[in-house]
Amino acid sequence: MTAARSRDTLIAGLRAEALAPVRDPGIRALVAAIHARAHGPVRAVLFYGSGLWDGADPDKVQDFYALVARQRDFDPRPVRAALARVLPPNVYYLEADADGVTYRAKVAVMRWDQFARAARGRAATPHIWARFAQPCRIVDADTRARAEATLAALADAVTTFHRKLAPLVPADADARGFWLAGLAETYARELRSERRDRAAAVFDADPERFAWRTACARDAMGRPTAAARRRARRRAAVARPAGKAIALLRLMKATLTFDGGVDYILWKIERHSGVRETPSAFTRKHPLIGGWPLLVRLYRRGAFR
Repeated sequence: MTAARSRDTLIAGLRAEALAPVRDPGIRALVAAIHARAHGPVRAVLFYGSGLWDGADPDKVQDFYALVARQRDFDPRPVRAALARVLPPNVYYLEADADGVTYRAKVAVMRWDQFARAARGRAATPHIWARFAQPCRIVDADTRARAEATLAALADAVTTFHRKLAPLVPADADARGFWLAGLAETYARELRSERRDRAAAVFDADPERFAWRTACARDAMGRPTAAARRRARRRAAVARPAGKAIALLRLMKATLTFDGGVDYILWKIERHSGVRETPSAFTRKHPLIGGWPLLVRLYRRGAFR
């Protein structure tokens, strides 16, 4: 199959998957809360994570990306908008009620053009192409053209994931082996609190969809040469510590952009790793100063790698 036909097949499949309607009242209430929180138009809203398979569980925090034309369309405060330009995305915590039940969401807000560029692998944000190569839903878009453009960005994320990671994955790996090795590599470029079996749990939640992505991407790719594999290993050796440093900066920035940020981050770390820490009042009030000793304690206790 040619690269053009492979991409057409990929986009057609993603259209049926990502634009499937989401009728869960908890998810719809959270989408409405995202628009209500914004100070301008939200171009598209993406829903991803375990909620795709489990539904809106009120005991869990659902994951969304809100894509905007300007960061100030969501948060007009100039310092936060400036931070988002150099270190996207900004992250916010929202709650919404549906049928008397409270649902919670973590909403990452990013300019649409930043998201599209990152999905193509042209930014220091591997978590974008790694995360959105996986199944997700476009639960809202301001126009049909925007929905189609977002679909194209999702297709870019799939091809970027396979293109960048193929030289680091064993040549004889099947789809499951590719995703496990590929996700392990991208996890190594972040501060991860998940258990070591996280990549397997992600793939096994919907193996057919992941295998289909790999089949489409591999149809358009040749086999990496030995030289390409050597170059990829050298780049990965640099990308891992650099990615962790950027992730640490994003983590500290996140404590500034939503109420209860420190407690939310610690809740998430405990949920994934079992390591529990209670922040002091000073840390809650001044996370950029008081958070460093807390991070050191978490690291020493194995909360993230």
